Amino acid sequence: MGVENTNAGLAWAPPTYQMEDPNPFPSGAVTPAHCSSLKTGTTERRWEAFDGFRFDEEGTLPVLQFFSGLKHTQGHLAGEPFELTPEQLWLVREAYGWIRISDGARKFRIVFVEMGRGNGKSQLGAGIAGYMLLADRELNPEVVGVAYTRDQARKYCFNRMKAMIQVNPSLMSLVDLYKTEIRRRESSQWGGIYEAVSSDVNNNWGGAPHCVVFDEVHTQKNRELWDAMETALGKRRQPMMWGFTTAGWDRNSLCYELHSKTVEMAKGNYIEDEFLGVIWAANEEDDWTDPVVWQKANPMMGVAFKEDFLHSKAEKAINTPAFQNTFRTMYLSQWVGGESAFISMPVWDENDHITPLPAPGKRTAFGGLDLSSTTDLSAFSVVCKNGDRVEIHLQMYAPRLGLVERERRDRLPYREWVRLGWLTLCNGETIDQEVIKADVYRAMDEWDLKDVAYDRWNASKLVREMSDEGVKLVEFGQGYANMSAPTKSLLQLVVERKIMTGGNAALRAQISNTSALTDAADNVKPDKSKSSTRIDGVVATIMALDGLNRRGRPERRSAYEDDEDDVDNESEEEAQEEEELVEPTTPSFRTRRSAYEEEESEED
Repeated sequence: MGVENTNAGLAWAPPTYQMEDPNPFPSGAVTPAHCSSLKTGTTERRWEAFDGFRFDEEGTLPVLQFFSGLKHTQGHLAGEPFELTPEQLWLVREAYGWIRISDGARKFRIVFVEMGRGNGKSQLGAGIAGYMLLADRELNPEVVGVAYTRDQARKYCFNRMKAMIQVNPSLMSLVDLYKTEIRRRESSQWGGIYEAVSSDVNNNWGGAPHCVVFDEVHTQKNRELWDAMETALGKRRQPMMWGFTTAGWDRNSLCYELHSKTVEMAKGNYIEDEFLGVIWAANEEDDWTDPVVWQKANPMMGVAFKEDFLHSKAEKAINTPAFQNTFRTMYLSQWVGGESAFISMPVWDENDHITPLPAPGKRTAFGGLDLSSTTDLSAFSVVCKNGDRVEIHLQMYAPRLGLVERERRDRLPYREWVRLGWLTLCNGETIDQEVIKADVYRAMDEWDLKDVAYDRWNASKLVREMSDEGVKLVEFGQGYANMSAPTKSLLQLVVERKIMTGGNAALRAQISNTSALTDAADNVKPDKSKSSTRIDGVVATIMALDGLNRRGRPERRSAYEDDEDDVDNESEEEAQEEEELVEPTTPSFRTRRSAYEEEESEED
């Protein structure tokens, strides 16, 4: 079994890694919290899971040799040789070294890896995909890179693999590169393809994948694509499917199922021969502010990124409770759920709530209007710039009748707010939308009010009337797509102490009672259903702030929007034009029938 045929065309030296014991866990490596092949939280092997298998040291050499010829292409390691860290070395050897005694095929087909964000999962996945395409001695291998969107699949593993190929003349001589495909340029016997696909790919394709690399498994909305790929693995002799992810929120998801399977196998509760699960994570009871705890979920800390990076994220989480669950989920790999507090009240109180707000004076401003049902609170907020700070001019509305009962129910001083001018009472048992409309018209006269964002719920009649009378209105949904960016902007302004409220106690009370939801993509929004009282003033302010940020300062980007979350949102037309420039000479993986299927059809 010579390496020459395995790595055909690759004149690389043998790897320098020397490990003689049967798959030891390297000293100095970060111990996984859970591993299906190790007793939970230890480096002690669960030998009962290896009956009928043996460790083949020589069998690990081809994949280690392949990695020894790669170079990093991003960040501070760009241009440096891809030297596997102790954790990566152990993981690769564990996955590729164990074979069945009966036929010599690899033991593991499914490898699930969970750890904190930024630990080189995509780079490792790219190297694995490259090896499986170019050096695993598989006839006509089909390799698939999967993410939630095709852009993400291309941006992460696929583009990193392409970059590593482009800086390596030996690899460049073997392949043709396309926008979403890498094709091995050899005879039909040794040909092969790597394609980036999204989670919405039609699962009726006729592929026979030799390797599948799933990036960020926690973003998969269901298990359909995972199941389709896993069942297709049976068409190859020793295929592999790798799933890389951070923790997520949804405990009913595919990702949590794989997480739970890993935990239970590590406890010895059952055995699944072909599954290798490894989780680097902090324990739920750990102090998430402790740098020692961070290492548990971030074995690449100090290599892929510096500890200072997590210090800054932790500081942000301490100051902004809405970010705490994001920090713990994304960086500590803890399944803590998406609901959290919104803003730290000590931090909110360090903003300017003393200086009276200046009069309008025809200054540029944007509005937000949140209309409740006619018996609850509604809110109209106007925001504008004051140097590098933002003024919030908020007015809320409630029916006069039932105010005392509402005050007792919500445990909020509504009558005091009326006295101070923060709350306007409407005669009767319902809110008179004519009162709100009059305030909007007054704001149009007093400000240079560019537009007013509104939620169409409960607003149709009022919006129609104001629109007919010249008010520029912008419909604003309450989902993550619209709410996340201005919510993050408000959080950032609060942390930077750049909010001015003129002492609005009503807004402060609603801020203190607001809960936030964060999803797996780090989007955040206030959660009306989980907040203890009405939060209309907070929502109206966020909607107004969106206008100030996007239509008042379109070039500005929130610091909360991390570069690593960006997606190349090119148009379909642009994508099609680029595809046409580099059109492959053979059909796409998703529409091409596998040779295995063709043989099966002929037999039928």
